[in-house]
Amino acid sequence: MKKFLLLSVFATFLLNAFLIKAQELVLLDKDGNDITNGELFVEDIDVFGIMKAKIFFRNDKDVIVSVLVRKVEVDVIPGTINYFCWNDACLDENTFEADVPILLEPGETSTAADFYADYIPDGKEGTSIIKYEFFSDREDFETVEVIVHFVYEEEEPNSIIELPQIVSSLNSLFPNPAKDYTEVNYTVSSESTSSIRIYSITGRLINEILLDSSSNKYRLDTSSLQRGMFMVSFVVDNIIISTRKLVVSL
Repeated sequence: MKKFLLLSVFATFLLNAFLIKAQELVLLDKDGNDITNGELFVEDIDVFGIMKAKIFFRNDKDVIVSVLVRKVEVDVIPGTINYFCWNDACLDENTFEADVPILLEPGETSTAADFYADYIPDGKEGTSIIKYEFFSDREDFETVEVIVHFVYEEEEPNSIIELPQIVSSLNSLFPNPAKDYTEVNYTVSSESTSSIRIYSITGRLINEILLDSSSNKYRLDTSSLQRGMFMVSFVVDNIIISTRKLVVSL
């Protein structure tokens, strides 16, 4: 009897081990390191003021799997912006879960356009912590996750590149979300050349508009823009001073 019980326990253990392994989805960072159920620290920021968490996922099963993702804000600094891009489309920051799965063949790894998470500190120092859960609509699928720490600190002024002496700033975009237009409020020296650049969420330059340095307001026509999220950069003497998110609604 004891021998039978031991064999049953051992068989159950082997079966569970096999199922867990078969259900495994592996998360990787941009360098190919395994970060499954681990943590990722992001400190780099691009010229648009965006910090990117590049996460890949690999199907270690011997069948096709459908993968979804969920965002969980663990500890986010107020006034910052975060969103994720899924299946080559960036979603609004108020979207916390993808509704269209990505299918992976056995052994296949996702592409750079399949998933990445963006964080815009907007000048606010500190660390924001966001968890991304990768799951499936199949009950036997084992959900995996990674906790991302977006760490932002203001850099010391570079002595080689001198910023304009007067305080220049992009004060506000209103209304935002915008339908037909948004008012761009800014501060700039009359001796400086300034402009605003409108970028798609993927970083493609859509338009650049020169601003009147004797004014502090510009009415931006948004009626020709498609519904979605855009980035508006305020440029002074060819230096990007600040970047803000603009949402265009129908």
